[in-house]
Amino acid sequence: MLIVITSAFQKKTQETPPGEIMRAEQLRKLWMKYRNRYTGSQKEREAILKELGL
Repeated sequence: MLIVITSAFQKKTQETPPGEIMRAEQLRKLWMKYRNRYTGSQKEREAILKELGL
């Protein structure tokens, strides 16, 4: 079993904000896409971050 923490936030209400759920889902998709690839290239890392919107 593997646990990957993609993001964290302080929850102040019973309901999880939709934006946080969407962000976690996007990060999971990105991790699944690149999980077996290590990128040593700065250009490649920037492309991945751009794809994520960061």
